[in-house]
Amino acid sequence: MGRARTGLSLIALLGLAGCGGNDEAQYKAFEELAREQVAAQEQVADILATVKTPAEMPAALEMLKASQPRRQQLVRKSQELELKLGKPSDAVQARLKESLGHSIEGMFNHLKIESLRVRNLPGGEEFLNTVAQIK
Repeated sequence: MGRARTGLSLIALLGLAGCGGNDEAQYKAFEELAREQVAAQEQVADILATVKTPAEMPAALEMLKASQPRRQQLVRKSQELELKLGKPSDAVQARLKESLGHSIEGMFNHLKIESLRVRNLPGGEEFLNTVAQIK
């Protein structure tokens, strides 16, 4: 994944773009949020990594359902931060990309690898479709 894609991944992860606000306060707040979001998505990848056979899919689905409230909380936190601090400035986005780009890239790669592996299991595509429906 190239530098440009890492930057886009960061923006996609945060769900934010634009400018405004106090750069240092924004950076600290959005860095903390991004770290939490990366950890939450790594947890998803780790759960997918437990699925080695179709028999393990129901337990993994329950773990994913149980972890969904945390991911929803992070979405709300992102929205609240944007309302409070504004969208991150270009300078803040650049700092976030520099400090977290490798973590975000690694997380996306981990998710991709595990998703592709699970998809190739018998019933894997249906399982991942069900996972995508979790709200």
